[in-house]
Amino acid sequence: MTARGGHHTSHPKHPGSSEHSP
Repeated sequence: MTARGGHHTSHPKHPGSSEHSP
């Protein structure tokens, strides 16, 4: 599910994956 932040890192459930670094 990668349609929120756009960048699926370690937490695809975060609305700001690009902002929250793993």
